[in-house]
Amino acid sequence: MRNEVDVEAYLRGNGIEDFFGDEEDELDEEVAGKMRSTLEEYLSVKDFNEVVLCIEELEAVSDRWRHFVHIALAFSLEEKQAVRRGVAELLVQLFTSEKISSEDIETAVEIILDDYDDLRVDIPRLAVNLSELWTPLFAKEALSVQWLSEACSHLVDSGRAADVLDALLSSLEAQDGREALVNWWKKQTDVDAVWTQMSPAEDGKPKDERLAKWKLVLQ
Repeated sequence: MRNEVDVEAYLRGNGIEDFFGDEEDELDEEVAGKMRSTLEEYLSVKDFNEVVLCIEELEAVSDRWRHFVHIALAFSLEEKQAVRRGVAELLVQLFTSEKISSEDIETAVEIILDDYDDLRVDIPRLAVNLSELWTPLFAKEALSVQWLSEACSHLVDSGRAADVLDALLSSLEAQDGREALVNWWKKQTDVDAVWTQMSPAEDGKPKDERLAKWKLVLQ
């Protein structure tokens, strides 16, 4: 396990020390360290049941699974692609086994999106890295495009919201092919509004050229 100083720095650097902005919901450093160690062990041996056992043992921790999701996401953002794939695989398993909910994932991701501009300074490929983490979750309908458009509303003017959606759609197409992407898109709700929510509209089409092309593909 990381030493106390490392854990404290990790918490502060990833916004985990004030996860919900409420003092009574702050995550104890020792607990965060245990969660981090549990994640690292999973990435080494891929023992899903051990993850469940370790996190469930933290009965006194409010919203322990929600905290774990955020730690997993924050930990893997700057790691190698293989780590993000491993974390994505774990989150899908946790979702399909009903250990975590869509709300748990959304809350954890929203904290990262709120700090998007700051994180991007150190992680220029942040949109791509995020897509590697959450594409399988979108494919499993744990997350929705409508939710994403709302969560990225503060990134529209800067064009970062378009970066995020473009990276997601590119990743979904690379993973499952264009036909599967089109079918997936048809299952989403309020898709017509998504284009203009993610990029200011001009003459009824997204201003961002990448999103304008995606709209033609997915219509």
